[in-house]
Amino acid sequence: MLSGCFFFCLLPPSFAQSPYYYKSLETLQREKDAAASAGNQTKSNEIAKEIELRNTELREIEALNADLNKKIEVEDYLAAEEIKQSINNLKTNQVKAEEIRKKLEASIATEDYETAEKYKTELLQIKPRTASSNASVQKTETNAASSEKVTAGAEKSQQQETVKQETDRLTQEAEKVKQETDRLKQESERVEREMERLKQEEQARLETEKLKVVKASEEKAEAERLALQKAAYEKLEAERLAAQQAEEERRKIEEQKVLEFSLYGFTVSDDFSDNRNNWNEESFYDRRAQISGGKMVLEASNERSSYRVAHGFPVNLDKDFSVEATTRWVRGEEKNGYGIDFASDYEGNRYYSFQVAAIGYYSILYYENNQWGDIIPWKSSSAVNRGSELNKLKIKKQGNELFFYANDALLTIIPWKGSFGKDFGFRIFDKQVVEFDDFIIKGIKAE
Repeated sequence: MLSGCFFFCLLPPSFAQSPYYYKSLETLQREKDAAASAGNQTKSNEIAKEIELRNTELREIEALNADLNKKIEVEDYLAAEEIKQSINNLKTNQVKAEEIRKKLEASIATEDYETAEKYKTELLQIKPRTASSNASVQKTETNAASSEKVTAGAEKSQQQETVKQETDRLTQEAEKVKQETDRLKQESERVEREMERLKQEEQARLETEKLKVVKASEEKAEAERLALQKAAYEKLEAERLAAQQAEEERRKIEEQKVLEFSLYGFTVSDDFSDNRNNWNEESFYDRRAQISGGKMVLEASNERSSYRVAHGFPVNLDKDFSVEATTRWVRGEEKNGYGIDFASDYEGNRYYSFQVAAIGYYSILYYENNQWGDIIPWKSSSAVNRGSELNKLKIKKQGNELFFYANDALLTIIPWKGSFGKDFGFRIFDKQVVEFDDFIIKGIKAE
C-alpha cells in the first residue's frame, strides 16, 4: 500500500499549500499528538500551524456574526443580508472542504490515486486562504521560528535519509502503478471490442423487429391522425357555433340598450359656468361650496372630517349608467382624499365615494351605520396624477359590475351590489381645497 506522502509530496509548487492542508482535522490532531509523543517538535509545530488556520477561519465566522448583529440592530438589512450570505458561504466551504479531505484520505488508503487527484483539485478550487488566515500563518511562523532553528540542524540529516528512502520506495510504487495501468488499459480495450460486437448484434435484431411492426404502426398512426383531425374539426365547429350564438346574444343586448337609451336615456352635463343644476352653494367659517371661475370649489379647514355637495338625479340605477368629473387638488394635506360620491342617500346618511389623493393613491369607500368602511383600501397607482395635476375620474356601471377609471386608465372592477339612493356629487376629507369641473352623468331615466 502506497503512503499518503506519495500524493502530498508530489504537489506542484504553484498550489503553495502545506501538505497538511489536504488532511482532515481529525487526522491532523491525531498526527500532531503522535509527533509530540515521539519528540518530533518540528512536525508537531507544522501541524499546529494548519490547525490554527482552521481555527482562524472559525473566528472569522464569529466576527461576521458579530457584524451581522450590529447591522440588524441599526436596521441596515441590505448589509446584513450580504454578511449573512458571506457567513453561509464560509460555513458551506468549511463543511465541503472537510468532506473532500476525508474522501481524499480514503482514496489514498485504497491506493485509488486517480480519484485522489480529482479530490485534490476539488479541494483547491473551493476557496483560497483568506487574508486574515494568511496573517495568522505569518504570525504563527514568526513565533515558531526560533524554536524550529534549535531542532532543524539535528533533524536535517535524519530527514534527508528519510527522503531518500521514501523517494526510492515511491519510484518502485510508481512503476507498479504504471504496470497496473497498462494492464487495465488492455482489459478496457478488450471489453470495448466485446461491447461493440454485442451492440452490432443487438442493432441487427432490432432492425428485424422494426421491419415486422413498422407497417402496423404506420396504419395505427394514420387512424389516430384521422380521428384527431375529426375531433379537432368538430371542436372548432362547436366553438364557432358557440361564438356565433354569443355574438348574436351580445348584439341583441346592445340593440336593446340603444333602443332603451333612445327612448328613455338622458345626459346631465355641467361645466359650472353657472348654477343651472341648482347645486347647494354655502359658506361657513370652516367650510364652503361655491361655483367660482367655472369650477365647483370645495374647501374645508377641519381635521378628521369630510365635506360634500350633491343632489339627486332621476337615473335608473338598475340599468347601466356612468358619472365622471375633472378634479384638481389646489392646496392642503396631500394625503387627504377627494372625489365623487355616487348612488348615495344623503337623507339616510348612506354613501358610496370614489376617492383619490394628491400623492397618487385611490380608494373606494362606503358610509353606513354612522361609520366609514373600505371597499377598496388605499392603493398606489401611476394612473393617478400627483399634486395639482388634473385627474379625470369616472365610474361606469355595466351589467352587474362597477368600473373605476382615472385619466381613462382602468383602476379596478368590483361587483355591483345595489345603490343607497340617486344622489351624486363631490366630497373632500379634512383640510384641503379642491376644484371640480366637467361633471357628466349618463343613464336611463327612472320611471
